[in-house]
Amino acid sequence: MFKVTTNIDTLPKVLWFAVSPMGIHFMEIKGPNIYYTYTFDQVTSCTPTNKNLTIVVNKNSQKEEFFFYTNEGEQIVWLIKDYSQCVSHPSLENDVMSQAAKLDQDNASIESVTLDISS
Repeated sequence: MFKVTTNIDTLPKVLWFAVSPMGIHFMEIKGPNIYYTYTFDQVTSCTPTNKNLTIVVNKNSQKEEFFFYTNEGEQIVWLIKDYSQCVSHPSLENDVMSQAAKLDQDNASIESVTLDISS
């Protein structure tokens, strides 16, 4: 989740911009409300600059453009690209998930090892 600011009339000035496997979400800072959610298929472009981010979505054959002030635009775009690739390539998602499960197992094995240094 990234804290961003905007001047869009339908959104509060400060909000959370979240990226998840389901898509992108514009969320309330102090509560559980989600103002907008878009799937990766609906995101038609993401353009970061040093201090802002423009997202264009296509919902119900209508384009909407969102402009956010943030220093983390490039990170947000990379997350969107990474998630959208995993979602569009289920085998890649399975590979990532199986690698994560293997790492969890390896970490569990490492955590269960105790050293006897009394000798």
